Amino acid sequence: MELPISPGGLESQVAAINPAGTMVGVAYVNGWPPHAARWDRAGRFVDLGTLYPASSAPESRTADLNRSGIIVGNSSMSSGNPSHATLWDRAGRITDLGTLPGGPGSQARAVNDAGLIVGSSDTRAYPTTVHADLTVVIGH
Repeated sequence: MELPISPGGLESQVAAINPAGTMVGVAYVNGWPPHAARWDRAGRFVDLGTLYPASSAPESRTADLNRSGIIVGNSSMSSGNPSHATLWDRAGRITDLGTLPGGPGSQARAVNDAGLIVGSSDTRAYPTTVHADLTVVIGH
């Protein structure tokens, strides 16, 4: 199946698919910036948005989704800014999962069917960044 791209976009990429056939990934909105995207089993496209919609060039990317449709990834104000681990729930609400203390950035990489999320978080400001595993429990 060829998936539709975002209006005015040039490219889209799928990162994960769940058993229901829902796919998540990234679509380049009007060529740039990348936005988190979801496609249903029929290939219908939804721009999932970003944590920072008022920013001049906000970015978001998905990494994974679980059986119930919880989506995780990251979002940033613009290219080059630290991203924050992000969760999109089934209703389309966006949640900033934050960072570990002292860290400017984080990324959610996977979510299981129990809602456990794993990823990484900085624990110091740049340029000396230390990454630590991040586990968050999301009730649903």
